[in-house]
Amino acid sequence: MEAVLSVRDLSKRIGKNTALSAATLSAGEGSVHAVLGANGSGKTTLLRVIAGLYRPDEGEIVWNGSRIDPWDQPEWRAEVALVDPVVSLPTRFHLSDWVRYAARVYPRFDAHRFRGLVRSLELPTDERIRRFSLGMRMQAKLALALAMRPRLLLLDEPTTGLDPVVQRQIWQWLLCEAADAGTTILVATHDLDAMERLADSATVMFKGRSIWSGQLEDAKERFVKISVRPEGKQALDAGGCALTWERDSGDRWSAMVERNALPHLMAKLRDAGAEPAVVQERLPLEEWFRWLMRKEGYARDMDGTA
Repeated sequence: MEAVLSVRDLSKRIGKNTALSAATLSAGEGSVHAVLGANGSGKTTLLRVIAGLYRPDEGEIVWNGSRIDPWDQPEWRAEVALVDPVVSLPTRFHLSDWVRYAARVYPRFDAHRFRGLVRSLELPTDERIRRFSLGMRMQAKLALALAMRPRLLLLDEPTTGLDPVVQRQIWQWLLCEAADAGTTILVATHDLDAMERLADSATVMFKGRSIWSGQLEDAKERFVKISVRPEGKQALDAGGCALTWERDSGDRWSAMVERNALPHLMAKLRDAGAEPAVVQERLPLEEWFRWLMRKEGYARDMDGTA
């Protein structure tokens, strides 16, 4: 899939902290791109830089083949919508007030669509937003963002505070938005199950860096899981294979490896007289993500197996 959005070597310091360090990603038109990582990994900062809320210190953002500077290009605000749990709506307004405001500011704002989304979510239009729960405020922001009909939709934990029924409805809306309107959607989330179903591509962040970025289908083809007995683990460790191990049930150990390394690993086991590894292909996103994070040292000492 050809990239419509490319982020290259983006860096950003906030105070004394490096929030982003050479972050990179690419997303295709009409695709859903997951931005994954632990808390504090830089996901929110990345979305805010792309939206133009923060000025990057280094790097570039390319949209549809042209380099852009979201911070200094006010017209970019008409192309992008950010839904962020921290950025709030003025609480003294009613939702009906926002229809009038958005129609003046966003040239593609669809008031009819907004009212339909609000009805679907059963949000009150005659109450001030200050009386909304956190979940209701998030729903209102999502409805506004979708009604703006942006070319690029940036979502930071968009289902925070929502019940499972509404979460499923929101994810379905986003799929339709990508498929029908050709909107490119970046979602920073911890909901790996939803991204397994919805995302076309992903970027995994760790301490401000992109440690992996690409098509999820490619990742499933590239990585496999091997499971060996203790003597197999010992043989591979002694052979300098430098794998990140996790204890399985019983006496077995497992590690994620690249598919093209399998012949070498199997040869090591055979030479040591160890039982061949059991190979699991097409790992679920949750398991693949967890292995990537462990490889970087995240939660490495939780069970003493690294």
